[in-house]
Amino acid sequence: MFCEKCGNEVREQDPFCTKCGARLTPPQAAPSEEPCLTEGEKKAEEMTRYCLEHYNWVREDAVFRDSARKNEEKFLRCYFRAIEKEIQADEKELLCFAGMHDFRSKMWHLGSYGYVLTNRRLIMAGALGSAVDCLNYYQIVRVAYSKNFSCRLRSVYLKDLKQVTEAMISGKDVIRFETADGSFNIMFPCNNISHGLCNEINKILSSLRVST
Repeated sequence: MFCEKCGNEVREQDPFCTKCGARLTPPQAAPSEEPCLTEGEKKAEEMTRYCLEHYNWVREDAVFRDSARKNEEKFLRCYFRAIEKEIQADEKELLCFAGMHDFRSKMWHLGSYGYVLTNRRLIMAGALGSAVDCLNYYQIVRVAYSKNFSCRLRSVYLKDLKQVTEAMISGKDVIRFETADGSFNIMFPCNNISHGLCNEINKILSSLRVST
C-alpha cells in the first residue's frame, strides 16, 4: 500500500508513513460474498442442508437431477425460514425432517413439506394452496411469503397429539400422526426412513412427557 499524502510505499501494519509521518488509513476488508443471515435463517439453512442429505426425493438417475434438486432446495429453504419465524422464544427445535404430507395414495397428497418438532408442537410448512386447505385437524397459523415463493404454516400442539405410529399405504411406509380431531400421514422417499424416524419422534415425545 502507499501513503495517501506523499505516495511512499508502506507496509499495511504501519500506523504512520515512514517518510512524511502522516497517519495511514488501514485498508478496508473486501466485502464478503456471503449474505448476512439472521440466526433464524442460519438455522433454516442448516435444516435445509440436513433434509436434502437425508430426505432427498431426487433420484440419482433422474434426467433433470440438478435442476430438480435446486427446486427442492428452494422450497425447503422457504419452508424452514417460515417455520423459524414462527417459533416462539420459549420453544426449542428438537428435530427437523421433510416428507410428502398427508399421503393417502400416489395420486393424493399435499406435496413436499418441511417439519420441525419443538418442545411444544410439530410445526409444518408446505406449498400454499396445494390440494386442500380445509383440513380440520390443523391449527392454521398464518400464511408466510418469501420473495419468490409462498407457503402455508400449520402446527399441531403436542398436548393434542395422541399417537405416532408406522403404517403402510399404497406399498409405502408412512408415519401416521393421530390427533383428537383426525390423523395425517407423512411419506418419505425411502421405506427404510420411517422406522428410525418414528422411533426418534416417540423417544422425544416420551422424554417431554416425563419432564412435565
